[in-house]
This record gives sequence, structure tokens and C-alpha cells, in this order.
Amino acid sequence: MGKKLSEQHRKKISVANKGKVRANHFRQLNSLNKRGTNNTFAVLDEDAVLWIREQASNGMMYKDIAEFVPIGAQMVGKIVRRENWKYI
Repeated sequence: MGKKLSEQHRKKISVANKGKVRANHFRQLNSLNKRGTNNTFAVLDEDAVLWIREQASNGMMYKDIAEFVPIGAQMVGKIVRRENWKYI
């Protein structure tokens, strides 16, 4: 997992970080800004996600949907089950 830090090094890091605020709401705010097409690695857009869900609700198989979009059948399943792109 990486180089194991010595006790002395860990104490220096602890002293350096003392008093710094790392609130969860800053982490959440940053993650909200990186949703969907704002994410650098996004392959789909919101319209494609809605299309995928619509096709799946009409009975189209995940592997058949995956032939129309640049993702695999597993990812199609995650989108349909709202494990990915939850906010849409």
C-alpha cells in the first residue's frame, strides 16, 4: 500500500494539520459540481442517460442498448438501476 511512515513523520503531519477544517459539506459541494457532464471523464450526457432508461423500460436488453452508446452492458444496468447518474 505504500511506504510505512515512521512515528516521528506521522507526528509532524499531525502537527501540520492541526486546526485545519475539513468539513464534509465542502467535500459534498465539490462532488456536486463534478456531476454528469461536468465530470472530465463523462462519456454520456443527460439525454443519453434518459434514452437508456427509456429503452430499458420498453423492454430492450442491456446488451442491445450498449450497442448504441459507447458503454458496456454492465454500465447500462447500473444506469437503469440508478447506481450511476442517480440525480437524473
